[in-house]
Amino acid sequence: MLMQQAFINLENWIKENNQAGIKMDSVFLSHLEKGIQLKKSNWIPETIQNTYLKEFEIPQILLFDLLTNKFPLVTACQQIAEKAFIKQASGFSELCILDIGIGRGFQMMRLLDALQEVESIQKVTLIGVEISNDALNFTLTQLQERKNKFKFELQYHMMNSPVELITYDMIKSQIPADCKCLLVNASLTLHHIQKIESRLNLFSIIKKLNPQLMILIEPDADTMNEDYGQRLLNAANHFSALYNYVNTLDCMNKEEADHLKSFFANDFFDPIVLPDSHRFERLYTSPQWIDLLSSAGLKTIHFDPNNYNIQIPNIDCKIMNEGYFNFSYCGTPIISVIAVES
Repeated sequence: MLMQQAFINLENWIKENNQAGIKMDSVFLSHLEKGIQLKKSNWIPETIQNTYLKEFEIPQILLFDLLTNKFPLVTACQQIAEKAFIKQASGFSELCILDIGIGRGFQMMRLLDALQEVESIQKVTLIGVEISNDALNFTLTQLQERKNKFKFELQYHMMNSPVELITYDMIKSQIPADCKCLLVNASLTLHHIQKIESRLNLFSIIKKLNPQLMILIEPDADTMNEDYGQRLLNAANHFSALYNYVNTLDCMNKEEADHLKSFFANDFFDPIVLPDSHRFERLYTSPQWIDLLSSAGLKTIHFDPNNYNIQIPNIDCKIMNEGYFNFSYCGTPIISVIAVES
């Protein structure tokens, strides 16, 4: 009965959008229809796997490269993070960077390049955590090829592990004893942690590590919701806005846009199709992240609007009252950047 009502509410939501003149992307509607049919058939995958370990036609980690390198919302978020990290690193001779979910390392390579402009830095230690072994090997190759091209000494330690399984001792043992500046980056990773308790545990570890700055980049929506009907509507609203926004981009050709929608589809099916045990795309709203960070004793830092002048066509960019940076499309929050200190 509850499931049937959820689908009725979804149909009403679609009708309301049509009546309001909001045109929905045809690919989104086809993905939504496919997802609903799978849900109605009680389809369950044979194995429980993180999205980045599943075997898709195009691996999700490769599609993520497109997201992190050419999708304006993500590149803008990473530019905000880079600027904040560089400002924090200024004046230190040695720093350590913990990247939780380093992927194929593109964001970190850009940050290392940018850090060469900080005159005081003499040594950088990079600690990367990544669930995909293939992605980690790619990152290691890039680091090995570029290690001697930086003006500072670079050391790095990579860990092939789900982020929820890392421990304080694992990280602490890799941080140089005399390091005075620890920076933590978590970009589009933490929403894959299935349990709230595991997220809180990770934040407690970070609190204990006492970083000077942590940057959290996450989609801004609630698909962690246990109420299926509400989760379905939240996911439909978020991903409909994403698909429509992709259609406005002139920095991508049709093939790239279709690949990006495929990336989103893999994330979209998770909250609307899979049983709770199999779900890894568990998005939080920014206030939910901030509440959880606060529960671990971490404090949100307010971004200074005078330091950031970001303009993206068709996107509303603003620093919210709570201090975080948010990007929305046609009134729907899409992604946020949250700065944190211990």
